[in-house]
Amino acid sequence: MLARGYGADVVYSEELIDHKLMRCERIVEDFAPPAPEDDDAIPPEWARPQQLVRFAMKTADKGALHGKPSAPPRNVFITYPGEPVALQLGTASAATALQAAQVVARDVRAIDINMGCPLNFSIKGGMGSSLLTKPDTVADIVSTLRRNLPPHIAVTCKIRLLPEESALLELGRRIEAAGADALAIHARYVPDRSNTSAARWALARPLCDALTIPTLANGDVFLPQHAADIHAATGCDGVMISRGAMWNPSIFRGASTALRNAQAGLEAGAEGAAEVAPPLPLYDVARAYVGVCSWTGNFFQNTKYCLLEMFKGHGRITTAPAYQQYFIRGNGTAWAKREAAAGSPAEALATQLPVLREGLKVLAEGTASSKALCEGYRLPKGSGGGGNG
Repeated sequence: MLARGYGADVVYSEELIDHKLMRCERIVEDFAPPAPEDDDAIPPEWARPQQLVRFAMKTADKGALHGKPSAPPRNVFITYPGEPVALQLGTASAATALQAAQVVARDVRAIDINMGCPLNFSIKGGMGSSLLTKPDTVADIVSTLRRNLPPHIAVTCKIRLLPEESALLELGRRIEAAGADALAIHARYVPDRSNTSAARWALARPLCDALTIPTLANGDVFLPQHAADIHAATGCDGVMISRGAMWNPSIFRGASTALRNAQAGLEAGAEGAAEVAPPLPLYDVARAYVGVCSWTGNFFQNTKYCLLEMFKGHGRITTAPAYQQYFIRGNGTAWAKREAAAGSPAEALATQLPVLREGLKVLAEGTASSKALCEGYRLPKGSGGGGNG
């Protein structure tokens, strides 16, 4: 919602595994109105949907065997009606991909097949980057989805570079011929890691030039001007932003403008070029994020994780450890007990919002230290302590 509010055209979910989605039920709920102090942090021009759509999977309930209350279903995917979201799907077969896609079809704009994830769990399951060397399986998945899903739901793929350019081009053409509506390429090889290897933008250009479907380039886009730079290097039709968007979602305020300028052949600052808006101060973005989390009842653990990722971004590396210590010392294992006592994730988050706000204020004032952050927060008596947050 933050990325959309700041100007992203389409947003993507994290990779969700087909077998999980197949076990989900669709639940529609009304949003609770945000607290006034959080509503003030959300820009007034942003859309304020009134309903939440969540896909929840019932977990194995061991407690029921001992006469305890049943565990609530676990949320796997959450969106809202009309959100332009692409569901990123982890799959190894056309049959399970289609079953999973049909569960969420009424609530997404696209099904994006993840063919770039290099993690072991994905590769061992025949998903992610293991598909890069299985063009027949890829073509089967794409054609099956395109044949059976409504035409307004796009079928897209995300891949990585291959050692041989000819193999990369052949894979791209197979995906296009199977009916994909667009193709994104992460400009790194499978063994490359984002924290040790720079994106290889130029190596993605032959693929972008060879295909007629829209291509999206991804990798090392951290500032609005980088959207223009990656377009110049690859010839892509669009830009996909991941870490840059997590560090500061307001990058989209200027990234789309920078891309349009580049597509028109206009350099930054040139006559006729539209002005590129810079990212907003991180504190303002984080406040808006806390407001959205309060409004939607986002899980505290996820809220904390995303805030920490924001503060790991440009210029905030030194403050991130202190901010993390604030949560470790202030919550830790005690958080699980509080969450159970509160009764629901939304209620549990509400009890922690003052902690989030105070932590943000301390960081903004430049007084971040683990001691200063922790001294202002005390655990309730009997709640325990420690843990790793």
